Amino acid sequence: MTFLTHQDSQTSTRVLRDWHLVKPGHAHGGSGAGRDARTIENTTVNTVLVNEELEQVRNGITRTLSTSTTDISLGDRVVDVRLIPYMREKNIKIVAKGLKPRTRVYVFFDGINVAEYCYKFDSGNALWNVTSSTDMQYFPFPGSNFLPAIGGVHFATGSSADLKTNDNGEIFIEFRMPDGVFRVGDRKLEITSDVRNDKSKASTYATAVYSASGLRTEVEETIATTRNFQISDPVQTSDSRTVNITGIFQETSTTTQVQTRQNDPLAQTFFVNADEHPEGIFLSSVDIFFARKPDDSTNLPVQIQIRPAVNGYPDSSRIYPGGKVVKQPSEIVVSEDASVKTNFKFDHPIHLPPGEHALVVKGDTSEYEIYIATLGDFTLS
Repeated sequence: MTFLTHQDSQTSTRVLRDWHLVKPGHAHGGSGAGRDARTIENTTVNTVLVNEELEQVRNGITRTLSTSTTDISLGDRVVDVRLIPYMREKNIKIVAKGLKPRTRVYVFFDGINVAEYCYKFDSGNALWNVTSSTDMQYFPFPGSNFLPAIGGVHFATGSSADLKTNDNGEIFIEFRMPDGVFRVGDRKLEITSDVRNDKSKASTYATAVYSASGLRTEVEETIATTRNFQISDPVQTSDSRTVNITGIFQETSTTTQVQTRQNDPLAQTFFVNADEHPEGIFLSSVDIFFARKPDDSTNLPVQIQIRPAVNGYPDSSRIYPGGKVVKQPSEIVVSEDASVKTNFKFDHPIHLPPGEHALVVKGDTSEYEIYIATLGDFTLS
């Protein structure tokens, strides 16, 4: 097999958050994610007159998506086999003996007079030892100017040329069959003294059967193309600007008490055996068995991710290209005995090289529960 890899394209993506106001001399930051939170707020509103310049800052990340393709030749395959309906161009050497001596004869092939395509030779030695030359390469078609006799070869047309047996009742002929005229199969070749091939009126004749068959085979090369994706590590970017704010504003003071609970994702590592799969595998979908989910109206999704594993743990910053599937609660099926599965199908098969990888299940709420298997425990069913 042939492997060809080339770079296709490279795309940069920049994601910027909304503008935030930052007072000069003060730092700014963001909130956490992946937690259940309950917030209690006490708000005080004051009306103030403002005329000042403020700095606006927004932060974001830039990622670069690179693609390449690998072409693999799978070899040739037969795409069509056809019967060849007509005989191809062929030189047929004919030796007839035991005929009537010094007799004019005609050559018929499949019932058709083909004397115009015949060359007469003076002897069998001349017939079998003739060489291809410029003078002997072309058929003497009707109406053409025949070449003079060369090296014991005489041309015959069936009407004016002389196809005669010798004193011993022998004749030596080369029949140059034209291409695409006669159908394949068993065809009778006849030498007769009657111009209409009527054996009842012929004083001498000889017959033989010529067989031809053939197949035409079409072969094409099959090439499999695989597209590979690679996303670069995120690069932090930021923009800032200064705005002049003038007017009467309401200044709001809020005291917030937040109660949070961390929702840790569930991860399971697995191996792709290098001995069994030296080129890796393609993962198309994952089945997960759910025991509980939030109400469909909450629209709190759950997602799975396929990540590389580092020292037995999922890589915290990398997800395989296309290795993420998100489902809403209405798409999740639950059961009390792990008898019903929910299938998470990726947009395209994910190539996993030999080594360790991780399946990560992550939700925005703790109301999702899934079944897991522990070595040595009993099964539910």
